[in-house]
Amino acid sequence: MDPKDLIRQTIATTDFVCNAYLDDLSDEDLLHRPVAGANHINWQLGHLIAAEKMLGEMVKPDSMPALPGGFAEKYG
Repeated sequence: MDPKDLIRQTIATTDFVCNAYLDDLSDEDLLHRPVAGANHINWQLGHLIAAEKMLGEMVKPDSMPALPGGFAEKYG
């Protein structure tokens, strides 16, 4: 297995696990705050997406797809 295969396998595994965790949650579930002041799952996912874009851009500038306007600020 070369490094590219390892990266592909890691991304596929992460994608599978993430979808398994989220598949049975409704939109309402994603916006539920477990305790006052805590971030909901939707915010956590948005934050991870914004961070992934930022880190990807650090490795290779202009390599990541653009996020919708205001996305990074909303989930920062």
